[in-house]
Amino acid sequence: MDNKLINNRNLGLDFVRFSAVILVLIAHFAKCLELFGFWGVELFFGLSGYLIGQILWRGYSRDENWNFKNIKNFWLRRWWRTLPNYFLFFIISIPFYYYVIGYKAFNVTKLIPFLFFCQNMFSRYEGFYGVSWSLCIEEWLYLVFPLLLYLFHKIIRVKVKAFSIALITIILGSVFMRIFLSNNGQGEYIRTITSCRLDSITYGIAIAFIESYWGISEKKKVVYFVSGILLILAPVFVRIVTDNSFAELRQNQLLLVCVPVGSSIILPFVASYKRIQNLSSNIKLIITNLSIWTYSIYLSHIPILFTIYYLQLNYR
Repeated sequence: MDNKLINNRNLGLDFVRFSAVILVLIAHFAKCLELFGFWGVELFFGLSGYLIGQILWRGYSRDENWNFKNIKNFWLRRWWRTLPNYFLFFIISIPFYYYVIGYKAFNVTKLIPFLFFCQNMFSRYEGFYGVSWSLCIEEWLYLVFPLLLYLFHKIIRVKVKAFSIALITIILGSVFMRIFLSNNGQGEYIRTITSCRLDSITYGIAIAFIESYWGISEKKKVVYFVSGILLILAPVFVRIVTDNSFAELRQNQLLLVCVPVGSSIILPFVASYKRIQNLSSNIKLIITNLSIWTYSIYLSHIPILFTIYYLQLNYR
């Protein structure tokens, strides 16, 4: 059973997912390595877009009568995979934040936006269920991109052009929103605001589209991988030559493009990297199992973390 589980999954992509959640956990538990968390979340975004892009382009390109029924099927599949865990930990978080953390600043009306992933749409909602900001970006991307694709498909009728224009529309729209919100007092929060971060997942969709339609040679995969690593490390390079802190760099307009692009373009090489199969069966099983649980780990680790702090303070 264990070997079958490993054989049915892409170990390279599982390793990326495994690495992403480890980076987030290190950042939050260490409390002094915020950049690790930044990298972890952007890796999640790139990987999510890469996988969704393959599904969307495959379904869209093969179906001559691609219509709203296809969109509904896509939504239902994504929602079935994401919503149960999201709402489970949403419910768990209410008594946890109220009684354990002592966060009394919200009431029922303030919880309503969380039901529709609107809590961070144009500004940052801090405090309650903070990790949900990244889920808002994913869910709205899942909602918006297929609708744009449907619209441009009706107008253009050429599938490659329609898909490309949908990608460009979201990327440019996100950049515009980042500039607009930064100029209106939200500059220190733009990394976590839904309306200006949809492009972070769209880059992954774009690289999946390029690979599926035009193909990427093995040599180009290596070039993309090296370039992607350099882009991911861009905050470190900028930190060396400037006085900006990593907290400031995480909100930098340019780096909010560089890092998610880098996180996306490394994936074709990682997905096809054969040597990772040389790892021992036990290590491969750990990577695979942990990658399967990353979504739940991401949503649950903050309550676990604060529970540990709470116990340490009360039982020293």
